Amino acid sequence: MKKNKLILLDWGGVVEPQEEGSISAFKELFSKFGYINDDIISKLKKYKLSSISTIDEYKKTFEEMKKDFNVTCTFNEYLNLYKEIFD
Repeated sequence: MKKNKLILLDWGGVVEPQEEGSISAFKELFSKFGYINDDIISKLKKYKLSSISTIDEYKKTFEEMKKDFNVTCTFNEYLNLYKEIFD
């Protein structure tokens, strides 16, 4: 059985935002799913997204984030919009 792999590189502080561009991208991402608040970055820091090494870990983390941000999207909807915004 072939396993899916996720390789996540944090070039430019995209995963754990440090630059204004990535901060506004995360705000756009979460606002599309109904979360409009300026505390997005401080909330994201607790998830240590740059330490996630598999898609299964990311799905599990997403489920926690989903509750924290009170959004109703699926993981695939989130991932597709993430790819679009951060492309």
